[in-house]
Order: sequence, then C-alpha cells, then structure tokens
Amino acid sequence: MRRLALLLIAVMFAAPAWAAPKPTPMEIRLDRLEREAKHQAKALALLRADAEKQAKGEAESFQKLLEAKIDGNTKVLDLHNTHWDHLLAGLGVLLALAALGGWQTAHKARADAREAARDELRQLENRIRLEAEAMVEKVRLQAGHDLAEAKAKAVADLETVRAEAEQQVAAIRAEYRQKLDAVVDEAMRQVARTGNTDSLSPDQQTAIATIATEAQNRPEAELTPTQLRALALRAMKYGNSNEAADWLQKLNAVAPDTPSTLIELSRLHATQGRLSAARDAANRACHIAAKQAEECADDLVKQRALSVCIHEQGDIAQAEGDLPAARIAFQRFRDIAQRLTEQDPANSEWQRDLSISWNKIGGIAQAEGDLAAARLAYQADKDISERLAGSDSANSQWQRDLSVSWEKIGNIAQAEGDLAAARSAYQAAKDIREKLAGSDPANSEWQRDLSVSWNNIGNIAQAEGDLAAARSAYQAAKDIREKLAGSDPANSQWQRDLSISWGNIGGIAQAEGDLAAARSAYQAAKDIREKLAGSDPANSEWQRDLSVSWDNIGNIAQAEGDLAAARSAYQAAKDISEKLAGSDPANSQWQRDLSISWNKIGNIAQAEGDLAAARLAYQADKDISEKLAGSDPANSQWQHDLSVSWNNIGNIAQAEGHMGEAHRCWSRSLAILQPLADKGRLHANGRKLLEGIRGKLSAVDFAGT
Repeated sequence: MRRLALLLIAVMFAAPAWAAPKPTPMEIRLDRLEREAKHQAKALALLRADAEKQAKGEAESFQKLLEAKIDGNTKVLDLHNTHWDHLLAGLGVLLALAALGGWQTAHKARADAREAARDELRQLENRIRLEAEAMVEKVRLQAGHDLAEAKAKAVADLETVRAEAEQQVAAIRAEYRQKLDAVVDEAMRQVARTGNTDSLSPDQQTAIATIATEAQNRPEAELTPTQLRALALRAMKYGNSNEAADWLQKLNAVAPDTPSTLIELSRLHATQGRLSAARDAANRACHIAAKQAEECADDLVKQRALSVCIHEQGDIAQAEGDLPAARIAFQRFRDIAQRLTEQDPANSEWQRDLSISWNKIGGIAQAEGDLAAARLAYQADKDISERLAGSDSANSQWQRDLSVSWEKIGNIAQAEGDLAAARSAYQAAKDIREKLAGSDPANSEWQRDLSVSWNNIGNIAQAEGDLAAARSAYQAAKDIREKLAGSDPANSQWQRDLSISWGNIGGIAQAEGDLAAARSAYQAAKDIREKLAGSDPANSEWQRDLSVSWDNIGNIAQAEGDLAAARSAYQAAKDISEKLAGSDPANSQWQRDLSISWNKIGNIAQAEGDLAAARLAYQADKDISEKLAGSDPANSQWQHDLSVSWNNIGNIAQAEGHMGEAHRCWSRSLAILQPLADKGRLHANGRKLLEGIRGKLSAVDFAGT
C-alpha cells in the first residue's frame, strides 16, 4: 500500500517537459511531502513491530507462568502423595501393632483417603486449566485489541498523508493547468502578432500538444476556450486551415470579441479565399482593439494590439485589390509602430513591427508601379532587419526577416530590369536561408523559404536567357516542394507550391521549344490545381490558380498552332475569371485577370483572321483596363495595361485598313507610356512596348508624308 501511494505521488508529481531544470517551489514542496510520507510509513512499520513484539512477550510470559503453576501443582501433588505414603505406612505399622483385626478397616480408610486426594487433584487440575485458558483468551483479546488500535491508527495516519498529498497534488495540478493555459493563450496572441505558428517556442508547442491531446477526447460542448485555442493552433501548425477555422469559429462563439481570435480567423478566411468573411473578422477585431486602446491610452501593449488589427485590414484590402485602402492601413500601422519604437527604442519586437510596416508599404508601392517608392520602403525595412539580425546572429526569426528584405529588394531590381542587382539580392537571401534550412532540416518553413529563393534565382536566370541555369534552379525548388508535399498531402499550401514549380518548369520547356515537355509540366500543375479547386470551390485563390493553368495550356496550344484548343483553354480561364470578377466587382486583381483573359481571346481571334471578334475582345479588355486606370492614376501597372489595350485595338484597325484609327490608338498608348518612362516607372516590357509603338507611329507618319 505504501509503495502504491508513493508511486502514485511520484507519477502525479512528474515534472512537465517544459519545466526549467532548477526545482520550482512546487517541486520543493512535493519533495518535502514525499519525505513526510516515507517517515509516516516507517513509523507505522515500527508501531506494528512493537505491537507484535509486546503481544509475543505477553504470550511467552503467560506461557512460562502457566508452566510454572502447573509444575508447582504437580510438586504439591507429589508431596501430598509422599505424605500420604508415609501416613499410610505409619498407620499400617500402628494397625499391625494394634491389632490384626483392624487391618481391613484401615485399608479401606486408606483407599478412601487416596480417592479423595485424587478427586481434589483432578479438581485442582481442572481449575488451573480453566484459569490458564481464560488467561490465554484475555491475552489474545488484549493483543488483538492493541493490534487493531495500532492498525487503525496507522490507516488513519496513512489517510491523513494521502489526503494531504492529494491536496498538494490538486494544488500543483491547478497551478500547472494555469501555466499551460497561460502558455497557450500567449501562443495565440503571438501567432496573431507574427502571422505564423513557426515562431512558437518548444515550450509553447508542448503545451499546445498536451492540451489539444487532452481536449480531443472530451465532448465539444465541454471544451474550454483554452482547449479550443490549442486545437486551433495545432490545426494551423499542420496546415489544416479548414479545421483551424472551424475551431476558431467555435472559440469565438464561446469567448466572443477576442481580437487575437478574430485576427487568426480573418487570416484563415483569407487563406481560403473568403475575403469578405476575412474583412468582416478583421474589422470586428479592429473595432474592439481600438476601443480597448482608447480606454487605456497609456497602455503600449494595447496600442500594439490595435496596430496588429490595422495591419490585418491592410492585408485584406491588398488581397481584394483595394490598394489605396491598403496603403492607408499600412501607413497607420507604421505610424503606431513608429510611436512605440520612439518610446522604447530597445524593444526589438516593436522595431520588427516597424520594419514589417515598411515592407508592406513597399509592397503597395510596387503593386502600383511606383518602383522608386517601393525601393525606398524596402530599404528602410532592410536597414532595421539588418540591425536586428546583426545584434543577435542566433535569432533565427531576425535572420529570416533579413532574407525577406533582401528578396523584396531583389524584386524591385528585377522589375527595374537590373538583373545583376536582382541576382545579388536574391543570392544574399538564399545564403541566409540555406544556413537556416541546414541548421534544422525538419523546419518546413525554412525549407519552403529556400525553395522560394531557388525559384527567384531561376526567374533571373530565365530573364537573362540562361535557360539551363533557370531549369536547374527551378528543379532545386521543385525537389524541396515535392518532398514537403509528399510528407503531408493534406497541406494545401505545399501542394500549391508544387503546382507553381511545375508551372515554372513548363515555362522553361516552352522557352526551349520543347512544347511536349511544357504541356506535360503545365498539365501536372493543372492536375494539382483542379484537385485543390474542386476540394473547395469557395476558395478564390485556388480558382484563380486554375485559371492561370488554363492560360498556360492555351499558350502551348497556340504555339503548336492548335488555335481551337487554345481558344477552348482561354475560354475556360475566362469563365473562371468572369465568375470571380462578378462575385466581387471591387476586387481589382480579379478585374485585371478578366481583362487579360479577354486579351488572350482577342489574340486567338486575330490569329484566326476574325478581326471583328478580336476587336470585341480587345474592347472588353480596354473597358476594364480603362476603369482600373481611372480609379487610380498613380498605379503604373494599370496604366501600362491600358496602353496595351489601346495598342491592340490599333493593331486591329491597322489590319482592317483604318490607319487613321490605328494612329489615334497608338498615340493614346504612347501618351500613357511616355510619362511613365520619364518618371522611371516603366519596367522592361513596358520600355519594349514603348519602342514598338514609336516605331509604328513613325512608319505611319512616314507613309503619310
């Protein structure tokens, strides 16, 4: 029993995996309690041994007393017999001397005396036996009573020890549970701040796994908010966005209006392409956080929580194509981060927030075609990231941030046509990522980052015309992504990454003229995307990916001269783009996708000689492009798109023999491109288009003279 109690105490007091090596106050109390339990058990054993020894001693004493009494009685009896023998002998002599006639009488008297003595002896023996039995029974009863009392006291002492142990265990369990709950709750807030689960510490991951495992065996109605958080975080960790969103919805129902929960729910909705639901969740989180920040204006933590919510609003606006709204949100995010860092320059987390805000502002400027502004923002981001990474080379998060900064600078250099600068920046990012991935091959995020770097280097090699180097880089990216996707077929992000790699390899094969290999690679990408899109028709990102695959297959069919197959593929892409654009007319990205689809269909109609159909398609493209360009004149990409539309319509007019109309259309295109070129906001393809339009206008002007 004592061993079982001690074993139970040892198991219940087992230190958690995340506990610090040094003994905590609870562990010291547990050790003291275990020593007291051992002491009580030892005292009980000694008490039991004393009771047994006492009972044995009393029994032995009584046995000796009994034996002594019986021996004494036996000696008395022998003495009586001796006396009787002497008496009888004397009487015999007397009788013999007195008279022979009295012999018989004397003999009879002696016989009667002997019998009376024997009766008295038997009675004495019976009385001694009865007294001995009574004394034995008394001793036995007393010993049993004493033993029962000792046993009862020992049991009571043990119960006291057990009760105290249970109280201590309950207290430690409660404290341990509070610590676990606090770790999981902080993990949710951290994920809301950082935007990913890979930043979670081993202690946090252990706590999440412990609570999630415990929760999965309980009815959903009995789950606590912390258990729901743990289940959601575990699902996010393994890339199960649908399951994570389900748990977060249930958490929001149990503990409504928690900003960190709403932010994560918003991100999951966005990942699934449900931008409207994502926007609603982000707006709700922002409303609550703003109210909390207003009530506690001096609470910097609450101010930061508000900035996280504003950041999420910017991400949603950018995903919806509302670049002006995204820019405003990211600038608000930057302003709060700037104020926080000024109040506490040593706070590295707030410094990192400021770097992220510059990164986001740079992304908007890049999307708007303002490459100079984007470069300045990305440089500000890199300066902070470089300072943080240099202050602690062992901090993998800061090292990763610096790699992202280099990647963004590479993107701008590539867009500006400075391929050497782009290659240098991408290589700097890859060097950091190779080091991180090599230090922990099991870290899937770092492996994925490395695949992105290989992809970027492949893009530069392809742009430089080095198709062999491009193919090698794209293959390295695909190898990593294939391994990740194979390790977890349910991870939709990794499946999507693999589809992108197949698309890149198809692009190299197409550039090399190997149309069969290109078609095979594009088909592999489309197979993955069809499966993803079919698994969740509401996921707009996956639907859009599928439209891109149809575009690629259409490009191959067009290159092979199969215009009917090309038209069919482009039509499939347009059907998806049309559905997406119709579902959200405010989403500029989807509107632009539809304009590109109309452009592709116009190209096929023109190639088939159906100039009327081509004009209709190009006009539909121009209508969308004109609307987008008019909504944001500062967006050079949309201005460039509109110039392409005018150029295409001019080409149709030229083919129809309407040179005056063609000249007007090309002039409109030139009027858009030239200011962009003067401001340095025209990328390489735009500069090539500009030169082509100048040539056509010069030819028309020359012919007119």
